[in-house]
Amino acid sequence: MITVAIAAYIEPKIVNTLKNILSQGIKERFEIIIVTPDKATAELAKSVHSDKIKVILESKREGKPAALNKILKNSKGDIIIFTDADVIIEEGAINKILQHFKEKNVGLVSSHLMPTNPPSNKFGFWANLLYDQGHQIRLNNPFFASGNLFAIRNVVDSIPQNALVDDFVIAKEIQKRGLNAVYEPGAKVYVKFPTNISDFLKQRRRTFAGYSQIKQWYGSTERSLSSEAKPKAVLSYCKKPIHYVWLAELICCRLMAWWLAFYDIKIKKKSILELWEVAESSK
Repeated sequence: MITVAIAAYIEPKIVNTLKNILSQGIKERFEIIIVTPDKATAELAKSVHSDKIKVILESKREGKPAALNKILKNSKGDIIIFTDADVIIEEGAINKILQHFKEKNVGLVSSHLMPTNPPSNKFGFWANLLYDQGHQIRLNNPFFASGNLFAIRNVVDSIPQNALVDDFVIAKEIQKRGLNAVYEPGAKVYVKFPTNISDFLKQRRRTFAGYSQIKQWYGSTERSLSSEAKPKAVLSYCKKPIHYVWLAELICCRLMAWWLAFYDIKIKKKSILELWEVAESSK
């Protein structure tokens, strides 16, 4: 049995995503569990009439980790596939992920994140550069899972309610249990990258704040400000003069996001709901 897990909040594209999942031709029995505090999203999900879909409407918004914990509690699957409500999963991607769990020592399989943004503008250039860098990282470290699409063996009971990078926390929990991870580059999932600075900073400051949690909880420094400074790797993406300008802007924005993450966590001590702002342009 397979469980597809979706924690959703204000997701107008969820119908397309659910139809995309149902059309994947998943070879094993599966269920799709959606947890949302948003009545409109819940109604949209229910409008996709399928006995495989179960919608849990929360009485109040508690954050993504709380929603994922409800899925972990209610899951019937031996394998749990985590994905988002606004992605496009390439045909056959889920079956490519599932095949790796035939090996009993595999606890996690990560997918290949692809941007829908064309590289011809600034934010598309940023997206293609960053997602390709993520691809290179996962070739060497498959535990570096993307929450847009990854799967685990069902051995994690819950995650901290205040976790800001739930995918990284789940990966660390799998690693703690001595299981292996696999990166499946052929399992592609398409995601829209933010198209304005404000939304970019909303996403990145939350993610970077989450990395400080990972350092505190697991002693991991795999992602830190120092690991961002690899100019030779990113300069190779610059093919035109304007690319150098866009790259300089990206570096400045990421440095700003690191500072904002420090401010949010260490100075303002914001709650998870305060940090989890919706990046509208990525929907």
